[in-house]
Amino acid sequence: MAIGKKLTSLLAAAALMISAAAPAMAADTKNAPLTLEYEDIEQQVLENNLQVKNNEATIENIKFNRVTETTQDTTSEMTDMLQNAMYSMDSIINNSEASPDVVAVAGSTKLTLSALSSMYTSMMGAQTTQYNTYSQQLKLTELQMEQANAQLVNATQNMFATYYQLLYNVDQLKASKQSLEDSLEAAKVQLSLGMTTSLNVAETEKSITELQNNIDDLNNQLKSMLGEINKMLGRSADAELTLGKLPYPNTDYVEKIDLEEDAKTAVENSYTIQYKEKELEYLKAHGSGDRRVDNNDREMKKNEIDAETESVKTSLQQQYNTIVKQQNTLRVEQQTLETEKTKLSQTQTKYDLGVASGLELKSQKNAVAAQQAVVDSANATLFWNIESYKAIVNGLPASS
Repeated sequence: MAIGKKLTSLLAAAALMISAAAPAMAADTKNAPLTLEYEDIEQQVLENNLQVKNNEATIENIKFNRVTETTQDTTSEMTDMLQNAMYSMDSIINNSEASPDVVAVAGSTKLTLSALSSMYTSMMGAQTTQYNTYSQQLKLTELQMEQANAQLVNATQNMFATYYQLLYNVDQLKASKQSLEDSLEAAKVQLSLGMTTSLNVAETEKSITELQNNIDDLNNQLKSMLGEINKMLGRSADAELTLGKLPYPNTDYVEKIDLEEDAKTAVENSYTIQYKEKELEYLKAHGSGDRRVDNNDREMKKNEIDAETESVKTSLQQQYNTIVKQQNTLRVEQQTLETEKTKLSQTQTKYDLGVASGLELKSQKNAVAAQQAVVDSANATLFWNIESYKAIVNGLPASS
């Protein structure tokens, strides 16, 4: 039991804040200006995230049995960090001007962060006292740390996608604001000619102010998202960070999806199933002395594995269905964009011939800009739906 107590203390130490500061005497190269490409996220997180480093140190200490009783419990600090990140997601989800695509990806990010929080909570708890052999503790802890690292990468990728969804949402609102400003300009001319009322002008001005406030809110959330990504990279929240382009969805990958084979791979890779299988191995090797109790314990664990196996298959099927649905949505939005572009071409021709006003031309340009932002957002959603499918195949629990 001494090893169990020591391991519990060490696991508590592993739950240091992801955003913990580096020693003051160290060179601050980690906070140098950085341009982060999506494909580099995994490497950046695994090399620089402070929690990943703590996880590695934890495993090394367990292997060498170098655990001290003076380890401080910093579970609350980890919980606070994750709660702050989830609060940022809530701010997006609860924003009335946030588009459905933004809300969906932010919700997925929140679920991933919540899963991380639950994992670290469980690491402080029962499983370290349930098993009292060194080898079993090491195997279970290594698996949990591996999953935690993978979910830290996945959470950072989520935030990257959320940032771009916010950006596209801002583009949509800006296009709407420009249309209102054009309408306001026309309304003021009409007011001078007695063709409208001052109340109509005032209402348009109010709408523009409200839109600008929403744009400002989303821009603040964009800055907040950069800060959260910085923390995931082991950097200060206010370090200069630029995100590279969000990749286009890999439709070739979708066309080659084999659900049956992917389901087998997902079950094999599932961290949850692997963990339960290791627990079953321990139950088979170490009995309580009561044969009936031992048989029941093993049977219950087998049932848990079977249930989780079906859950993984179902999650994968649902995620594939989501991909197909989003592909259809994207096609519709792309068709709408082409229609708006055709209208713009026609309006431009009419304007050149003197049969369309400058306001009509501006309005149609704004319509194209707004719909382009919708298409960009739909592309980003499809990209993330595909990434979420890959995550399940790679063993992570579904995040949507």
